Amino acid sequence: MTSGDTLPAANIKRTYATRVTVVIVTYNSRDTVGDTLGPLMKSRDAGAIECIIVDKQSTDRTADFVRAEYPWCTLIESGGNLGFGRAANIGIARSTSPYILLLNPDATLPPEGIERLVAFLDEHPRACAAGPAILSPDGRYQLSGTVLTPKMLLLSALGQPAEVRPIEPGGLPFRANWISGAVVLIRRTMLDQVGVFDPRYFLYFEETDLWVRAQRAGWELWAVGEAVASHVGGASCNPQTCSTYHGCIAEHYFRSRFYYLIRHFGGPTAVATEMLELVFMAVRVAAGIIRGAIPYDLVVRLRAPVLRTPSTRL
Repeated sequence: MTSGDTLPAANIKRTYATRVTVVIVTYNSRDTVGDTLGPLMKSRDAGAIECIIVDKQSTDRTADFVRAEYPWCTLIESGGNLGFGRAANIGIARSTSPYILLLNPDATLPPEGIERLVAFLDEHPRACAAGPAILSPDGRYQLSGTVLTPKMLLLSALGQPAEVRPIEPGGLPFRANWISGAVVLIRRTMLDQVGVFDPRYFLYFEETDLWVRAQRAGWELWAVGEAVASHVGGASCNPQTCSTYHGCIAEHYFRSRFYYLIRHFGGPTAVATEMLELVFMAVRVAAGIIRGAIPYDLVVRLRAPVLRTPSTRL
């Protein structure tokens, strides 16, 4: 692990300069990060936030753009494409606030949204994280749901969707077992207790892993629809070079998912789950051929890693 992979113990006293540190991890984000940073300037000028950008060695001059156009941000160049969790840990380690706002470089959250999330966590001391309603370009809102289990994965392979609930703008806050890490406000004391992101995840499932650890330690996750964000999604993925599975880069998605299953359910269960998933997906394909409607998920799945964890390179 690098120095950005760990946080001080919970009993260390801190003096906070601001209420919120915004941590943005960028990778070839020059075309979108300006829209993300623009709405934050008002909060920064009011002394309510600090902003830390960790760039994962972008090749489109994202770092140069931020340095020139947004000098009020703290820019950290990681020196390599470290993956989301490891890069976010570097930003978290440099932060000086009781709350950490993780914000994707293709997402926006206006100042009033930040204020509402902060107020909610202030009012709910057992809440370790609060996620807003997140609008996607197609007009749909981000779903909240339950954390992945082997049973849920296999039911999904058979065509039974998981239980999910949209976070609707203006809706009453509600507890959830999983919320998106694209835009989320996190309480630092939870990170001090259970740890930051597991750096082994390169992309995907790092927030799911964190939510599992937090809830096992007695913390709560909340969806707060009174705050509204927007998220483009997939802005750093070239569709000509990325094989995707339900909007996720398949190469990283399945490696991270297998590692998640191993970590929380054990190796034998993880292996059995992945193999049974392939069998169940094949059954669905056979049934689809009979009905004349073929599910193509199996093709993408077979081209993606099977029984493989994220690389330990760095």
